[in-house]
Amino acid sequence: MKTLKKPLSILLSLIIILSALTIIPVISAGALDGIGYLDEDGEEQTANCVTALTSGSTALNAGWYAVTADTEINSRITCTGDVNLILCSDTTLTAHKGITVSGEDNSLTIYQQAEAENAETGKLIIDQVDSGYAGIGGSLYHTGDHITINGGTVTVTGGKNAAGIGGGYLGSGNVTINGGTVTATGGEYAVSLGGGVMGASGSSITLSWTRLSDSITTDGCYGTVTLKKAFLADQTVLPAGVLTDNNLIVDKTLVPAITYLDENGAEQRLTQAYTEITSSTTELSAGWYVVSEDVEIDDRITCTDDVNLILCNGTTLNAHNGIDVTEFQSLTIFQEKPTDGCETGKLIADCEPLSKCACIGGGGNGIIYDSGSITINGGIITANNTASGAGIGGGYLGNGKNITINGGIVTATGGDYAAGIGGGRFGAGNITINGGTVTATGSNTGAGIGGGRETPSASITNITINGGTVYATGSNNAAGIGGGYNGRGGNITISGGNVSATNVGNGFAGSDSSVTLKWTEETKHTMSVCASGCNVGVTLENGFKDGDGTIYAPGTYGGDTIADKTLTPAFFDVTWKNYDGTILKTDDDVDGGVLPTYNGATPVKPADEYHSYSFIGWTPEIVPLVEDTTYTAAFEPADGCFSGHSLSLDGDIGINFYILLSDAQLTRGAVVDFTWTVNGEEKTRSVTLTADDLTANGYKATCPVAVAEMTCDVNATLTIGGVQYETDTYSVKDYADTILSDDYKTKYLAANHTEEEYNKLATLVKAMLIYGAKAQIWFDCNPDDLADAGLEYTLTEVTPEMNSLSARDMESGLDAYGLKYEGSTIVYLSKTSLRHYYTITDQEKFDLVKDSVMFDAEPVDYHTKDGKIYFEVTNIGAADLDTPYPLQIGTNIYSYTVLDYVRECIKAKYTPYQTMLLVFATYWYNQAANDYFGR
Repeated sequence: MKTLKKPLSILLSLIIILSALTIIPVISAGALDGIGYLDEDGEEQTANCVTALTSGSTALNAGWYAVTADTEINSRITCTGDVNLILCSDTTLTAHKGITVSGEDNSLTIYQQAEAENAETGKLIIDQVDSGYAGIGGSLYHTGDHITINGGTVTVTGGKNAAGIGGGYLGSGNVTINGGTVTATGGEYAVSLGGGVMGASGSSITLSWTRLSDSITTDGCYGTVTLKKAFLADQTVLPAGVLTDNNLIVDKTLVPAITYLDENGAEQRLTQAYTEITSSTTELSAGWYVVSEDVEIDDRITCTDDVNLILCNGTTLNAHNGIDVTEFQSLTIFQEKPTDGCETGKLIADCEPLSKCACIGGGGNGIIYDSGSITINGGIITANNTASGAGIGGGYLGNGKNITINGGIVTATGGDYAAGIGGGRFGAGNITINGGTVTATGSNTGAGIGGGRETPSASITNITINGGTVYATGSNNAAGIGGGYNGRGGNITISGGNVSATNVGNGFAGSDSSVTLKWTEETKHTMSVCASGCNVGVTLENGFKDGDGTIYAPGTYGGDTIADKTLTPAFFDVTWKNYDGTILKTDDDVDGGVLPTYNGATPVKPADEYHSYSFIGWTPEIVPLVEDTTYTAAFEPADGCFSGHSLSLDGDIGINFYILLSDAQLTRGAVVDFTWTVNGEEKTRSVTLTADDLTANGYKATCPVAVAEMTCDVNATLTIGGVQYETDTYSVKDYADTILSDDYKTKYLAANHTEEEYNKLATLVKAMLIYGAKAQIWFDCNPDDLADAGLEYTLTEVTPEMNSLSARDMESGLDAYGLKYEGSTIVYLSKTSLRHYYTITDQEKFDLVKDSVMFDAEPVDYHTKDGKIYFEVTNIGAADLDTPYPLQIGTNIYSYTVLDYVRECIKAKYTPYQTMLLVFATYWYNQAANDYFGR
């Protein structure tokens, strides 16, 4: 039994050793079957009937060969026919003198064995080649034809004057490298690949790669170089195609130029050195990292600086304990440019159930809970947290400080009390989503996107969604987008994307949230927002519409505006046309619900033989937009037409009609005929317009009316050159009603007038109407249509004490001029006039002064009525009813006011009641005018 111990121990040792090594097919004297290798596309294939190389294998005929153990060959190997060579893992073939491959019927294709775990790629070393001979390829004076390397670690040095791989001295070379780690050096005076010295003609070199670990190191190429894929030489990208300058790859190591999608989805190529992620990678310092194959990492990965990570197609990085991206660090994730039939690269990040970490973000070792900057530009990212941090963002107690998603498919679920994307418990989130598909779910009172439970008021969540497809679900009274339970909702802005969420805004018992929806030129055709509820006001910066077609103009609305509704941008096209159908301007994408505004050149309509024209607005009436609308410019004659009205209160009560005329029309003769009816009797007046009648508002034609005629409609007819043009109708009452309307008041105040100024104007107009109404009653003029109808007022009685004017001396000294004063009166006609009546007592004395009488500093004639004479001053304005008007007879001056007459009527014992009301109205009319005109 003792004799068995040693053999048994040896056997056990061999079993242990063999179990740790790559299993290599058993070598026998016969051919080998079932050897796996990687083809030119990197796909695993199987070769049968394979011959194992030995130190004596110097003549290789058509067929399959494999290096199954370390082998050294000291003579030059010759290939005849199509030779295929597999470099098995953990083996080295040292062919000191090289390999001859020459002639149209001969070829050599080198493969690497399909890699087993922890195995090294097989190697080929060629290092002692004779002068004139290529390392692999032509012998002296011969071509190196049909040489293909699909894999393996191949290190070759050519002989003097010959290529490393390709032609011998004076020979051309045809070389294809599809993969592997190839280092080729030309012999003295020669270059790595292609023709030997003087052998460039007809030489061709084709370079490609199948795996990111592939590389080609050269000291130059002799011949035409074609790149099947892009390479990176130092930091220069060499695109696929024929190389324009072979000097670009002299003394360079060519590595695959990785194509990835940037934050805008644009294709980019990596121009910097990068590191491949392996199962032992746990710390990522500044730089670029690439996941080129499936990798599982058990320990938590830590980013210690600004890290860029590319997920290659068809790969998965499984980070079982998540990725630490803490404050002041950053992680940016990209995806390789998609290829047909190959799935986008994946990142799966988990956390240990009892940890306080985010799957991606803060919480490393339970110390730094805030995340750094996390940017996802692509890839399939899954971060489902069973710990107490966010899926992506802050760890327990931490904020998700700067999280940006520009693309990819992102699924994130928060751990206890945490957001899917954003803060952990008590944490806020600063989150921007510009694209991709994002599904975020909070856990146990955490928001889907935003804050964790009980985010304090000092922590502000900012959420901006500009694009992508977003599904956000809060948990247990937390918002889908916004605040967690009892947490501050923060600032939420949605300007694009297709967003579907549970409540948007505050979580239950939360506060201080704002929600803004808007759309941009890029998002207007694709954006939609649907939330089951919103517990704060919503500001729409643009027009929106819901599924029922209801239009919402820009403004602030209650949260129920978006509850259970799908809001999409509402915008319409507005076309502005001239009178003849010519398009003046088009405004595309005008907000729904707003009044469109024309900001082009003022429309013009040319003059014809009758009129020039003025632009007056648009038809149809401009209203808030609910559909595409066309507006057509409207015009009215700019001449030969009535253009407006005013009222004269200084002197006459006159209605002013303004007329627009051309010079030619004025020359032809412009006449305005007025007619109005008083108690069934028609009154007329005619005005021929002259250049003196021109005002800033047009030519003015005035029709005076008596105080008692304020409700009379005055008809004005314009005739030019005997041809009737237009008619217009207006009254003093129309003017007054216009001023007292709410619309006029609004425009008056909008023209920078004050409320006090308007009140003074309105008081004057009301006093005028009362004044006119009392005159109507007194003179029995249209008593059924009183000027003050509808006014709410009480005419205040005027006492002698209110009229502070002292009594006038109208009689002294008149004997010297043969006159006796009989009294004064007021004439309430179209003009307010003041008359003083006299009896002539001595004609001769009167004749001496009659031609020099002055009234209001103007010469005045006397008039005779009922055996008496009178002197009259006319055209007394409303504000001048209390102004003394001096009458000079000889050297004596007698002053009197309209209100003196009012005082006398009030003091008289037998003044009729209707007269008393008229003089009261006269007094208050004057007081209102004084107040308005500032007298």
